[in-house]
Amino acid sequence: MRSGKLIINLVVVALLAMLVWLNACTSIFSPRNTFIQNKQKVNLIGNTVNLNLNLNKDSYLLRIHYVSKPGQYEVIYFNGAELVSSVKSRGTQKINYLILPKQLVKQGQNALIVNFLKEPPSSVVVKIQNYYFKFFDSGYVLFPDSVDSFDREVVFNLGQYKVVITRIFFSQLFFLLFILFLFFSFARKMIKKSLKINSNLEDNPYKSYKIEYIGKIILVGFLVSIIYHLITSICLGFHYPHYTFLFSPGGRFDDLLLQCRLAKLPNFFQINNYYPVANIFLYIFSFLPKLESLMLYLGLFLAGFFYINASNLKMKDKGKYLKNVFIFFCLTYPLLFAVDRANIEIFMFIFLYLFIYFYVKKRFFLSTIFLFLAIGMKGYPAVFLVLLLSDKRYKEIIFMFLLIMISVLAFQKMGIFNWNSMISGFNTDVYSFTMNNNLVQRGVSLYSLVKLAFIQFNVINSVDMAKFLSVYLKTVFCFFVVLAGYIIFFEKEFWKKVALLIFAMLLLPHMSADYKLLHIFIPLFLFINTQKKDRFDTFYIIMFGLLLIPKDYYIFPKIISDSGTSDISIAIVLNILIMLAMTFMIVFDRLVLQKIKTKLTTGGKL
Repeated sequence: MRSGKLIINLVVVALLAMLVWLNACTSIFSPRNTFIQNKQKVNLIGNTVNLNLNLNKDSYLLRIHYVSKPGQYEVIYFNGAELVSSVKSRGTQKINYLILPKQLVKQGQNALIVNFLKEPPSSVVVKIQNYYFKFFDSGYVLFPDSVDSFDREVVFNLGQYKVVITRIFFSQLFFLLFILFLFFSFARKMIKKSLKINSNLEDNPYKSYKIEYIGKIILVGFLVSIIYHLITSICLGFHYPHYTFLFSPGGRFDDLLLQCRLAKLPNFFQINNYYPVANIFLYIFSFLPKLESLMLYLGLFLAGFFYINASNLKMKDKGKYLKNVFIFFCLTYPLLFAVDRANIEIFMFIFLYLFIYFYVKKRFFLSTIFLFLAIGMKGYPAVFLVLLLSDKRYKEIIFMFLLIMISVLAFQKMGIFNWNSMISGFNTDVYSFTMNNNLVQRGVSLYSLVKLAFIQFNVINSVDMAKFLSVYLKTVFCFFVVLAGYIIFFEKEFWKKVALLIFAMLLLPHMSADYKLLHIFIPLFLFINTQKKDRFDTFYIIMFGLLLIPKDYYIFPKIISDSGTSDISIAIVLNILIMLAMTFMIVFDRLVLQKIKTKLTTGGKL
């Protein structure tokens, strides 16, 4: 009987793998009739770039890259009309995003002028991408084109979409196989060990119930999403973002690869937008070639994430155990999105998980070290100091502050920490998300939700976004103080304390990308392994399951994300509302329902 179940599970796995492969193929074999062929080589003369673009009558996205200098700014004209750009910075790199609307594009020759009024850059890269609308302007696609830059020259090349297969040298192939061998060897040993342990486990039907139902929600949600994207891409002919729930394919793994490039600059630690521990971490990976660095980076994380899943999902039934480990490890949106971006957040998640793991084991000083490493990567895990405060771990709090002070002094002395730059936001404009434009981060910040509403209801231009950001930050700080007070004085259940802090960490900052949803696994596993039953457990099961599945079934056509495309979906709204609903239910249950229950039990008046 069990062998039959195992065969069924293997067949399901094979079908899922085939669906994933087919979904990936739709991004390769996209219609090619939306592309043009044109190649021009233009010199940067004085302060001006002049390009004559041979375009079809369509819409396009234009990107202009250069190294910025103090006081530098530019005016951009297309066919005589001045265009307003959305600007984002990556260290010293400045990128202007401009939409070339269909009404301005002529059939054939089109004049583009970029006039640098102050401090022209030493080199410029100009890139244009097809901006293709389909069905009620509900979505568009941006395909990568090849552009090269040499000093003050711009090589402008628009070509048909090609599948480029990078040549893998023998050394890279050997390294790849070595990493895969280590990973699968580790996975095999872990599963074998877990199966032995599981055979000796006492059956915990309530834990199995929670795992099974969350697993079913993830499996169904993933399958429905894959089928939906296959239909919209193959049958209806839609393009990005309609053929995937992930980020723009042209930017895959960029959060690591771009950082490794920046790490080769002499002033990397002063210009990079991360905290010192993250910078050191990325700097180490920059010594390896690109493929080796990426494989080792993702291999280490996936091995750790696999271990976390295998150790938290232990069940007596081996078939169900293997099935659910596969589902939680391979089919969840936060994991797939985080791997697709290769952001340093994946290792911050590992550190936070280890903090909670050793905290539960009552090894408090060791757990504090991992919390320090997480804070040293991206600051905001400092919210977990509230957890230490709620449990009166004052020695650990003092130890934490000593670690921070010593590290700040040490890093500053070594030249890898710039306090003034960090306080000023690393001299970036936070990708223009705070400006009066239609640019919204693809993430789970309440600020993104409010700005999305401003754009949808056409009031964005009547709001001073700089002042609004100031009010927003003060408001969420006050809210967090109230939430911290609730956690310290009222909440008793550990998994709920952690969940509230994770939700605050995701929702309250004005920048909070989708890969941060990976942290949901921490309260999820605590919830799964808790022995105490709760009247709202079914509600929490459904909410956790919904947070882990793709939900991009409607795209907001007027809004552009940090990918430079219109891929902001209803999933942003739903994820935020789900976390708010869970926060409300946890607080409401403790402050209202349990109070009513206590009074009814003791015969008191309501």
